[in-house]
Amino acid sequence: MRSLPSSTRFPVRQANGRLQMQTIDRLSHGHPDEELIQALEPDQLVSETSKPLPRYHLNKIANAALWLLRTFVLAMTALVVYAFVRALP
Repeated sequence: MRSLPSSTRFPVRQANGRLQMQTIDRLSHGHPDEELIQALEPDQLVSETSKPLPRYHLNKIANAALWLLRTFVLAMTALVVYAFVRALP
């Protein structure tokens, strides 16, 4: 896993709605999630990380695209199996 440099530029949304790159010093302030994780005791960390995440709900377009991808993979698998069986002596 690639580590981030000590100061990194992240996009931050301004009050007027525009995005602006802002430098965040990760070494002096730390990332909020990292600070929370470090504050947990080992048994608390295990209990929190063993909870399942809720199911993510996709919009209709993404859901349709995933179903098309599934059918494409099944069709290509059938094609490969057919070509393999056809090539047997």
